[in-house]
Amino acid sequence: MKTHQKAFFVATDGGKPQGLDELNIALGRGWRVAHTTPLGGAGAPTDALCLAALVIVEREENDTSAALAGIEEEAEDFVDEIVAQSVKRLEDPTDGG
Repeated sequence: MKTHQKAFFVATDGGKPQGLDELNIALGRGWRVAHTTPLGGAGAPTDALCLAALVIVEREENDTSAALAGIEEEAEDFVDEIVAQSVKRLEDPTDGG
């Protein structure tokens, strides 16, 4: 079996963390944390708080799980496209939205 890895960048400015939802989705799909950096300061020196961590996840894949991962990615792309088209339609007054 092959081991595949993905990297996630999780950051927060004191509000809702960015990248955390995507990381949680991957963990829910069977990926496991292989390595993480400590949550530390990131960005330009400003008064605003900015913390970030790099999280590496990995998963052993056989032919079946690799095929399912490809289907999941295609489905995500399809949903993203439909959402983008819906938003465009809602924003375009000449398109009946």
